[in-house]
Amino acid sequence: MKNKRVTRFIALILGVGLITGVGSVSRAQPLPAPSLSMSKYGTLLEILDANGKSRFGKLTGEGFQLSYEFRGKTHSASAIGDAEAVGLVAGNVKSDGPSTTVISETSDHVLEITTYFFVNKKSNKLIIQRKLRNISNEPVVVKAMSEYVDTAFVTGGQTNFKETEEKLRAVLRDKLTVAMIIGDCQPGECPDEPPPCPLPCGARIKFDLARMTIRTDAKSNRPVSLVLPAKSATTLPPDGAVVQHLFLAFPV
Repeated sequence: MKNKRVTRFIALILGVGLITGVGSVSRAQPLPAPSLSMSKYGTLLEILDANGKSRFGKLTGEGFQLSYEFRGKTHSASAIGDAEAVGLVAGNVKSDGPSTTVISETSDHVLEITTYFFVNKKSNKLIIQRKLRNISNEPVVVKAMSEYVDTAFVTGGQTNFKETEEKLRAVLRDKLTVAMIIGDCQPGECPDEPPPCPLPCGARIKFDLARMTIRTDAKSNRPVSLVLPAKSATTLPPDGAVVQHLFLAFPV
């Protein structure tokens, strides 16, 4: 009888230990990284947290615009939000865990545009990379490129601004300067596990914050994008490429 009681007591202790151990493991597991909703042209439309809640709401101001010279003629291409795409062929959206990649082309099949997004939970950064590759047999001059940063990234979704024009531009530029880090791939910026940074850290597109402008919504007259122009033109030989790195720090 005494042996049975001891056996039951040991079994009870082991059971409690197993339950406690499982609970500890579950609490120690990191929450899933936010998921990203992308357009087929490589623009970010929404960031969803682990519970499926939208971090900033629908994004309409994220994207890019570029002009390039090919065979003596100037062409342009742009994609902003989900509704505006000019001079581009839609690509495929490929997601692998916390990263998403979209590869599209200009409609004349001169430039290939690879857009890569990754949320790094360790550093609270959204990594945006765009690579322009010359897929023609002749040199291409990228005359101008602008990055469109949705204002939600630097304001946390705030939409009511009391400042007007020049003051508002200065406020948003200051906020962007704090939130943004431009540079090459650094250790810890890319995920520890696959997929690694898919884009090479070679020649970079550098932006001029001093010439930043604000794009406003025509109906509400509210700022929707911060437009960052590139500093200079870039000549791409056949199969040549240039990469733009943009790191936006925001709480996830």
